[in-house]
Amino acid sequence: MTMELTDLLVVIGRIRSPWQHTHDIPLHGGPATIEIAPAFEAALEGVERASHLVVIAYLHKADRSVLRASPRKLRIEAPPCGVFATRSPARPNPLALSTVELLKREGCVLHVEPLDLLDGTPVVDLKTYSPGWDNVFSAQGVRRVSSSRLPEDLLISFLQRDLRNHLGRHATASRAQAAVRLVARAARQLDIDPRDPELSMEVGGCDVVTDALMAMTGASFASGRISVVTDAQPRRVCFRVGDRQMVDTIE
Repeated sequence: MTMELTDLLVVIGRIRSPWQHTHDIPLHGGPATIEIAPAFEAALEGVERASHLVVIAYLHKADRSVLRASPRKLRIEAPPCGVFATRSPARPNPLALSTVELLKREGCVLHVEPLDLLDGTPVVDLKTYSPGWDNVFSAQGVRRVSSSRLPEDLLISFLQRDLRNHLGRHATASRAQAAVRLVARAARQLDIDPRDPELSMEVGGCDVVTDALMAMTGASFASGRISVVTDAQPRRVCFRVGDRQMVDTIE
């Protein structure tokens, strides 16, 4: 059965970015601007009340015939799967859904980061991001490629993005950054994805390190995957998977 649209989408603006080709776009994107057409300026009223926006864009250069794809940017072998189970830009209806930080507004121009869209990409809608509605901290997913097999720079970049999304400006704290390196080491040594529900942690003390671990692993006190051991050394972190464990300290 073929579904047909009853109305056409309207282009409300264009992306302005440094990238002309998809292979030029960094894995996690970068700074960009969204130029909204003057006819829609009134629709931007109050947009500054939100720190983040959801950008819905039409990937005008995407291959709409692709139904299965592999994550080419990971630079490692990964099994292909259906595009509806991926973030691939190639798909029957190539709509991009991006959550970005709104840095500032200048009239009809929105400065945002990070965005991974080509220069000139048509924008079809903007929505304000709502933490209470859009954030699902308990969500889980199984990667096609285990985190322990990812190149070190890619694994760190994924963890950094999780950390930044969860902690905002506090993600740059030295102890939070030390936690990134610790989680990456645990993923390698224990051969497990940081978000695997089998992974649990004990932390000596409760501070930004605890926040960082929760951000990167999806653990919570309610799930029992993370606990604070008050009589342990404040810098000690213990990762456990079954009867295996890795103990280290945060400097």
